[in-house]
Amino acid sequence: MSANNTKKKEHSFFQKLFITFFVIIGLLCLICLFVCLVNPFIDPTLFVYTSCLSLLFWPVYIVNIIVFVSLLFLRAGRFVMIPLLALMLSVPCVMKSFGFRFFEEKTEGEFKIMSYNVGNYMDIKKEKTKEEVKDDLVRIINEQNPDVICLIESGYWNDKNAREFSQKIKCDYFYFNEELVGKILFSKYLLEDIQQTSLYNNENKVGIMKLVNAGEKGSFLIEMVHLVSFSISKEEISFVNDAKNYVDGSDVYGKSLLKKLMMGFKKRTADTDFILSHLKDNELPFILCGDFNDTPVSYTYHIIRSTGLHDAFIEKGKGIGETYCGNLPFLRIDYVWHNNKIDNQSFKIIKEKISDHYPIVMTFNLIGDVVK
Repeated sequence: MSANNTKKKEHSFFQKLFITFFVIIGLLCLICLFVCLVNPFIDPTLFVYTSCLSLLFWPVYIVNIIVFVSLLFLRAGRFVMIPLLALMLSVPCVMKSFGFRFFEEKTEGEFKIMSYNVGNYMDIKKEKTKEEVKDDLVRIINEQNPDVICLIESGYWNDKNAREFSQKIKCDYFYFNEELVGKILFSKYLLEDIQQTSLYNNENKVGIMKLVNAGEKGSFLIEMVHLVSFSISKEEISFVNDAKNYVDGSDVYGKSLLKKLMMGFKKRTADTDFILSHLKDNELPFILCGDFNDTPVSYTYHIIRSTGLHDAFIEKGKGIGETYCGNLPFLRIDYVWHNNKIDNQSFKIIKEKISDHYPIVMTFNLIGDVVK
């Protein structure tokens, strides 16, 4: 009787084959998720390879869950501990990447800010002209009615076209600098210079900083940035997405992709160090927003968060919160950060797919005595 029971518990050949397959995948997931865990503490200027792997956090995490469920179903015994350990190691990464607020915020703050990389008005669906995309942009802004709009990759601006656009979106003030191509700030409130403005314009091309003066409502600093992208081509994305897509020169695509990833991580680290080294050390409410081109499991995210700034999405967002809607999935690379003088009331990602990014919106109040 005992021998018969033992036989019943034995796995068939195909069960053993599937268990072996899932164990191998599980071990690979474990390694990848461990790399994602330690990556925020590794400076890409010293060692960049972990940063490249961290881009795959969500796909690997989802595969690991599939492995966990499959091994449970196959009654794989102690082998289930492999994906379980990977899930446990992933908890810190999930806490930085996933918004646990599953209900819509019913309250909104006194101020509203929008940050949007408009991708030079190139319709991601390739159905509309640039002028039609611009019309959609005006519509989205007017529907959201933000007080401050930060536009990135928005083309060349001069006084004439900036003023015409500001009238369409009902903003009285705007700021751009010809050296910072594609970046412009629109506001319903007065935009004032601060000491850092000339520093950013003359020595760096990553962002704009202004004081938004809302009169009796108060004032706050806003800094909009656009950190360097990977500049990955369609062929290189195909190389990643389809392992069977071997065409002439595909090895060149692979080498080019790796080089771009490495250079991107290193350049963003240097730019982030520059930004953080020039933050104003005072009591003013402060917002840092824009396209950072890095995920929440990156070194860039870690050093920004270590300054005490708050990630508006983690406070009020929900789900994975992807802000990039191109061919690479599950990427949250656009952020609104703020200090303790900002009371975040709501945060949402507007699912309008005209650029390869989604616009992000935060509403907030100023905390304490307003600065007039």
